[in-house]
Amino acid sequence: MNLTQFARQSDRFVREYDYGETRVFAVDLGRSDATVDVVDDTAIVAFEDGDQIDLSVPSGAEVDAFIRNGILTIEVTEA
Repeated sequence: MNLTQFARQSDRFVREYDYGETRVFAVDLGRSDATVDVVDDTAIVAFEDGDQIDLSVPSGAEVDAFIRNGILTIEVTEA
């Protein structure tokens, strides 16, 4: 699922910022019990209760993802 689909399906707040070669996505998860890991072209968000969200990220790009205070941030820099 991409971030646009995720935002529509979950009614969560999602913002996108464009800084030239880098795009930043900020997602309010509404909870702080999550971790995130990027594997290939997927950002995997795992919650302590076993729920999981898989988000597509551009392949071939440098991707950094982290969660602070329930806000998922994904930074995508085109290679």
